[in-house]
Amino acid sequence: MEIGICDDEKVYCEAMKAYCQKAFAEWKPDFCVFYSGDEMLASNRRFDLLFLDIEMPGMDGISVKDALQDARRSDKIIFLTSHEERMREAFGANVLDFISKPLDGSEVEKVLRKAKKILNRHTITVTVDGLTTMIPWDKILYVEAEDKYVCVHTTEEQYLIRQTLNEWSELLPEPFFCRCSRFCIINMNYYNQKKSEAVIGDKIIPVGRAFKKDIFRAYQEFLRREAE
Repeated sequence: MEIGICDDEKVYCEAMKAYCQKAFAEWKPDFCVFYSGDEMLASNRRFDLLFLDIEMPGMDGISVKDALQDARRSDKIIFLTSHEERMREAFGANVLDFISKPLDGSEVEKVLRKAKKILNRHTITVTVDGLTTMIPWDKILYVEAEDKYVCVHTTEEQYLIRQTLNEWSELLPEPFFCRCSRFCIINMNYYNQKKSEAVIGDKIIPVGRAFKKDIFRAYQEFLRREAE
């Protein structure tokens, strides 16, 4: 689990790190701390959970949230703030909640429990070479069958797992993922309806003839959900 904390006050960075170490202990989180929004964006790091101070010198937390949204990033955000009057500006598709300053332990723990439930729903846990790994849905590009295994291609690496593609069809939620052939499931963010294919980097994944009706229906529902 990758956690980012961005606040210009070191005391809050340290406090949130301590709370998260306790709340997400079994996920063994890695932390990256930033003291400005500009520093955080310049890092190009992606996070499962990102804590953002609303008021910071230079680029504030709301501007960072907008920049991530414009880049179609899906980092889940929790705002830290002593400026409740700016909360309306801070709402967004990936904003999970707000934590008020000064920090109240019971409030922080309640928000982290909520975040944990949401992350659990949007993550698949797999075992690779005896190690347990959490793979967020939004990092999965496509899954392809390889003999008695599947290869899960993500934005960061590949995982070879002894499971069937049918099992992964059950794990990955429609309409965000859809089977496009007997050998592949694709992330619908990369589907091109006009060409009936997915283009992921330099790889072109065509849609099999028998799967065209299902993927068309899934894509229409995917667009509807994205527009909500």
